[in-house]
Amino acid sequence: MLGKGAMAGAKEKGRMRLSAAERKRQMVDAADHIVNRDRSADLSMREVADRAGASRALAYAYFPDRIGLLDALLEGQVDLLVDAGIMEAAARGSVTERACAVAAIYLRHVAGHGEALALVLRDAAVARQLNGAASRLRGRVYRALGRSVREALKMPGAEAMALIHMLVVIPEEAARQVRMGILTIAQAQALSDRLMAAAIAAQAPR
Repeated sequence: MLGKGAMAGAKEKGRMRLSAAERKRQMVDAADHIVNRDRSADLSMREVADRAGASRALAYAYFPDRIGLLDALLEGQVDLLVDAGIMEAAARGSVTERACAVAAIYLRHVAGHGEALALVLRDAAVARQLNGAASRLRGRVYRALGRSVREALKMPGAEAMALIHMLVVIPEEAARQVRMGILTIAQAQALSDRLMAAAIAAQAPR
């Protein structure tokens, strides 16, 4: 039989045992850290498991492969952006107001949660294998902004989408400056707004 000390230790160990949801969250957080650190979606399940303090077998019990893990990571990112109102921001106001509102949400997201969403989606080979939730959200936001750009700036569709892809770099870089401690979030937001407005104004019909 166990002595009192051993029984107490066993109970304490039992209380510290993580639930399946908590363990999965740890692994997603580990993947998030690795993607942001390496600026790449090319992560290994072994490294994720090591960082999460779990065995590789346990990692595979929760996620069939790294694509399944990246799917879970991006689904969480999508939920955060949707909850922040990014779709509503893309649908209201002038073209400049829409672009600045979307950029503000994205800037705060990247500053607070990192660049995993963009880094993973930029890897075309990986993006093709994902379930598509992140790509669909990006597509809906881009199409909403694209319609506004075409109407306000009298641009052909291809040029409008090219402009949007270029504008996305502004909040991403501003957020990176926040994460590096160079700018405050308020400074980054003000800079992003000015650059977005200037870039759009420069394309206005003469």
